[in-house]
Amino acid sequence: MVALPKTKMSASEFLVWSATRSRKYELENGEVVEMAAEKARHALMKHAATVALEAGIRSAGLACAVFPDGMTVVVDDAHVRLPDASIQCSPVMLDDTVLEKPVVLVEVTSPSSVYRDEAHKLLEYFSVPSVEHYLLLSPDERRLVHFKRGSASGQIDTTIMREGRLDLDPPGFSVDVAELLGQLPPNVLS
Repeated sequence: MVALPKTKMSASEFLVWSATRSRKYELENGEVVEMAAEKARHALMKHAATVALEAGIRSAGLACAVFPDGMTVVVDDAHVRLPDASIQCSPVMLDDTVLEKPVVLVEVTSPSSVYRDEAHKLLEYFSVPSVEHYLLLSPDERRLVHFKRGSASGQIDTTIMREGRLDLDPPGFSVDVAELLGQLPPNVLS
């Protein structure tokens, strides 16, 4: 990601500005940041995670929506993010672009984003009251880091997984870690 040479914006100014753009942007500390082009490994893992979360929600019979990247999360007036996948269980209108009460947020790391995802976004996402889970998926290391809101104020529980089942409660379902990480199609070379 490369910061664009713009004056600082508020979240509401950014939402209006970004709605007219064809490229993807986030707002970080009031500055517009363009999202970098994705590698195939990143896109495939985002897709696998979205499909696995959708299957888990459907299997549990939950009234939640799973979104691929593109939906916006307003953290505060200086930070607006575009998670790689997300779940919201409260109502969503078809013309909405912002998730008001996301429960699960997912980021697929890349070498250029891993620090931002592990440090900045971790703190930002858990400042959103509705967020219960933040999943970091690593295509290079084939691992998942699960951050879960703890029972004590300010507590975040962390689990690192490469296999097994991940429980996401709330909203109340589990998903196989291997399905979240996905498999490479046979025509994709490493």
